[in-house]
Amino acid sequence: MIRNWIKNVCLKCCFSFIRYIDKQALEILYRPQDVIWCEMPLSKDKLMKVEPGHRVRPYVVYRVEDTYILGFMCSSNSHYHVAIERQFMIEKDKYGLNKDSYVNTATLYRIPIENIREYFFHLNDDDYEQLLECQNATVKYRQEIIQQIGVGSLVEYKGSYMYIYSCEQGVFYANPLVKAQEELSFPFPIAISCHKTVYYLDYGIKLKITYTEEKNMICHHQLSKKECKQIKVKQKEFYEAHKKAEKEKKMLKEIKFLHDIGSAFLLPNGDFFVYLYTYKENAYGFYMDEEGCCEEKLRKDNLQDMKLYNYCDVEYIKEIIHVLLDKFQEDKRQSAIFLYILSML
Repeated sequence: MIRNWIKNVCLKCCFSFIRYIDKQALEILYRPQDVIWCEMPLSKDKLMKVEPGHRVRPYVVYRVEDTYILGFMCSSNSHYHVAIERQFMIEKDKYGLNKDSYVNTATLYRIPIENIREYFFHLNDDDYEQLLECQNATVKYRQEIIQQIGVGSLVEYKGSYMYIYSCEQGVFYANPLVKAQEELSFPFPIAISCHKTVYYLDYGIKLKITYTEEKNMICHHQLSKKECKQIKVKQKEFYEAHKKAEKEKKMLKEIKFLHDIGSAFLLPNGDFFVYLYTYKENAYGFYMDEEGCCEEKLRKDNLQDMKLYNYCDVEYIKEIIHVLLDKFQEDKRQSAIFLYILSML
């Protein structure tokens, strides 16, 4: 990182000196893969509408001509109205930058010599090759449509907001965006900010929209690849948690109470089997001796030929269940059953 910084500082000095000698020598000064600072190639009226701190920005040089260069615009934020497939991210740690930089490979800008300010740094071969792959990615992906909306786009369609999470075989796959968590079909919210408004991704609902409907969509924001990846990871975690919760819910529906919780059945040896619940035709509980001492283990029994002798005190049952909870704390399934029983007492 320090070596790259020293190299870039030296190159800046060299380029500034050469430019001072001959301002017209673009081919000597710059080459493809260079990242240079340029004033945005806009008319004066349009340039005045851009915030002062953003009028000069980095561009990746694609081709050098006699009086101008062709380059891709860079931004510290993901590019609005550009599909994620056509954005390449320059990692800050590789080049000693303060922030990651996002390159819009969908558009080549013609930048006159008078707009060029100074040299910034040089992209390595691997990164530049990946950048060129991004330039063609959407063309190969879906040639038949205007290539603006893609994975990571936050769009408005028929009055509703949605997040595009996939594009395959002529179809956009989207999740609705809602403003209130209460409207979600899934219990795990993922928040997304768009134009200073917080939306929640309802990934429990999956929508399909054909590419031909792109003309009816308004793209309000484009998330970066990193943000899309974070959402995908969260979705996977939440899907697994939801699946587990549904499995536990299904299991709890199979829990039956064929006897009162705490019913004490007399065993042939004079001890007692204290009943807690029935699952898949088997009774579960714990053994207790005549003095009320139990072995603090969960037991299974069919209760055949056993007679109901007495009922244990509710507080005593709660105490034993809490002991069993401690013993089964790593068994989430069994813990869920014990908590369910406690809710019944």
